Amino acid sequence: DQPPGIQRENPWNGQSFLDLYFVQKHTAVTWEKAVPLGGEVNGPFHEGPAVFSSDGRTMYFTRSNYYTYRLQKDRDDVSHLKLFRATLNERNEWADVREFAYNGSDFSTGHAALSADGRVLYFASDRPGGIGGSDLWRSVNNGDGWGTPENLGPTINTPGDELFPTVVGEALYFSSTAHQNMGGLDIFVSNREGTGWAEPKNMGYPINTRFDDFAFTMNSDGKSGYLSSDRTGTDRIHQFFVQEPVFMVEGLVFDETGNEFMPNTQVVLTNLQTDSDTSMITANDGKFRFRMDPNSRYRLQVSHEGMLSETREISTEGMAASKLFSEEFRMKPVEMNRSFVVENIYF
Repeated sequence: DQPPGIQRENPWNGQSFLDLYFVQKHTAVTWEKAVPLGGEVNGPFHEGPAVFSSDGRTMYFTRSNYYTYRLQKDRDDVSHLKLFRATLNERNEWADVREFAYNGSDFSTGHAALSADGRVLYFASDRPGGIGGSDLWRSVNNGDGWGTPENLGPTINTPGDELFPTVVGEALYFSSTAHQNMGGLDIFVSNREGTGWAEPKNMGYPINTRFDDFAFTMNSDGKSGYLSSDRTGTDRIHQFFVQEPVFMVEGLVFDETGNEFMPNTQVVLTNLQTDSDTSMITANDGKFRFRMDPNSRYRLQVSHEGMLSETREISTEGMAASKLFSEEFRMKPVEMNRSFVVENIYF
């Protein structure tokens, strides 16, 4: 508890200072009551984003730079953020709080993220040596403590601000005021590429909006997750569910003039990677429709007795958004005693 008279409101917005809480999921969309984390982590000022080791017993969290009940400020009267580590004791309380060795009093360090093996600590900081305002950095632990922070470089960092990193497998999610931005802070994703990072990709709507969209995490199932955003007017946590993209190909088969539908035409869709076929026969309306898998190449072939067969190739490779492909075929009759060029022969 804090002494009487200590201010519990953030002077910037009149809201309460932030603490770390725990909440248990009840159903897919309902939750138990949120309770503060027990132990020594919550204090009189801000405790912010936190990340946990894979065994759930070590936590890295962001905290305002304060001593007892007084904020510590630099010569410009600015109080910066610092990164701390805490461990879970036998009473299930967070204790043994220790400061990150590379914190500073003249710059902020926070928003920790951990690699799956716990050996790489990512964080945001406006420390000297960066590219923009706040950059993303990393520190590697080879068994003898955290090493000197390394800037993630100009592919990730910009002259703007990069904040709130999260690591999911080989993917790095973070928010930025720059890159290809929709407004405010947007959430981006980049994947490991050799020893560096691929060009960050904007997650797009509805993950991002013209408001600030920042902290992002994906559940282990890869099909749901959470993000923080002020799109409703205040900072809130939002849950999202990933919808798998749907790919369809549909079309019509006509005669050569395009005036008559061609019923009883065989249409075969072949997955060129699995060599599996799906086929159908057109009805009186000459229509066909197939569903396709993501990241796949297909051959579409139409055949009719007395007509020249025709084939086309379709690909869903690299597509993240649902798409309907439309194809139209005009069947040409086979002409006897006439030479012609045969294309697209498949063996």
